[in-house]
Amino acid sequence: MKLHDYIYLLILSIVTLYIWYPLTSLVLQWESYTYLNWQAYHYIFSSTWVSLANFDVQSMLTGAILANLFGLNMSPYFWVEIVSILVINICVYFLVKTLTNNSLTAFFASFIFAVYFFGIGFFVPNYYATFLQRVILNVPLLLVSFLFLHRFLAEKKAKHYGYSILLFFVSILLAHFGIFLTIPILLYPIFTEITRKLSFRSFFRGLFISSPYAVSVLFFLLIQKLWGEQFGPKQNILNFFNFLTHTEVYLDGIARQLVYMSQYPTVIDALKSGYYPLAFSDPISTYKFVYPILLTYVIAFLVVWIKGKKYRALLLTVVSGLIIGLLSNIYLGRFDVLHDAGANRYYYYPSFWWAIFWSLVLTVIRNKKATIIAGSIVLGYFFINAALFRFYFSDVKRNSVPTIKLSEYIVRNYHRLPPDSLVIVGPSAYFGPYETTFFTEQIGQKKNILFRTEDVSYGDWRTLASTSAHLVTLTYDKSCACVKEESPR
Repeated sequence: MKLHDYIYLLILSIVTLYIWYPLTSLVLQWESYTYLNWQAYHYIFSSTWVSLANFDVQSMLTGAILANLFGLNMSPYFWVEIVSILVINICVYFLVKTLTNNSLTAFFASFIFAVYFFGIGFFVPNYYATFLQRVILNVPLLLVSFLFLHRFLAEKKAKHYGYSILLFFVSILLAHFGIFLTIPILLYPIFTEITRKLSFRSFFRGLFISSPYAVSVLFFLLIQKLWGEQFGPKQNILNFFNFLTHTEVYLDGIARQLVYMSQYPTVIDALKSGYYPLAFSDPISTYKFVYPILLTYVIAFLVVWIKGKKYRALLLTVVSGLIIGLLSNIYLGRFDVLHDAGANRYYYYPSFWWAIFWSLVLTVIRNKKATIIAGSIVLGYFFINAALFRFYFSDVKRNSVPTIKLSEYIVRNYHRLPPDSLVIVGPSAYFGPYETTFFTEQIGQKKNILFRTEDVSYGDWRTLASTSAHLVTLTYDKSCACVKEESPR
């Protein structure tokens, strides 16, 4: 570590805190409580072996810990999230520094990744459960695994290979969804070997090095299929090869996703016109940028390939990882890739490789004049993304006001609720079944107080009302922007 490394990491930390600090003024909403509720996480303790076969080991484990540590205090949940985001950003820095032996490239990659807006979905308040499920522990472990794999390929020390395989295995054990982030690790040894010497022997040597990682992936896919919940198409592998024959579907889908991931021209147009940054974030407005953006990617690839020969293995790895990640989005059908423009949580994993790709581009075009241009581009990229984050969090905060006021009212006043009360909270759009379950577990059990959401379609509380000693209703009233409490009896 040299002085410039500390400076880069300090900048990265400040930027991360600046981008994500608004989270701390929000509250969790709806499905965010999934793994903070006992009914979701108790399986890790009561049916441990079966739980280990499922995809959500880390979410049950971390959910149980956080719920018991923080209870109804919302801010610490989001600080855990911010710290996790920062740890991942730092891991990206050290990974890319190890892969390229270049601190500036590492800074470019981690900075581009840290402020990238369009993969935000895992980290928003109503997706906190997804953050626990797919990010919090497994992603840092997987990035460090990649780091040790490179060190093994460079130094041929068996201990690095062992560390890498172990961390890889644990990462996938904790969160099977991390499999979608593993493609570059599987491919990197192959590309490393064949770029050193193009031969069948090199290919098979790389394939052999990759085999423990591939076996780990297949193992977890198998136990997921046997004992866990299915999270992909239920067809066999032959259907995937049949899918690959429909080039018109996935080529267009990949191109559209690349445009949606890089739709900064439409954001700039919106900001220049005085509109909301994502005002033009739709398939029609972005379609005109398909060919220019694709041409930019092709030129950027060729520039790195020609000018950065020592980066060719990494270039092939990240481009393959990015394309296969986008292809997976199409095959799994998680969203309509042709028409769902804008931010999307399924761009989060591909954005790792997207950021490294552009960091390589910025690295190889360096000279005195180009460095100034690159710095200006990165700075402009930061301001655009910062604007996107600010507008986004402003909207979330405004829409969360009813939930915040209901939550704060309950926390302030629950001590005066009589025992054996049934508390009906609404409207359900602001305080739903996940919230009521969480609040019942956290503060209701001591005095046998049950919280239920207003809409009976989420659970008919009317039968309970006839047997409860006390009935209390808490309703958010838009006319006064306040919570009204009534006690019918």
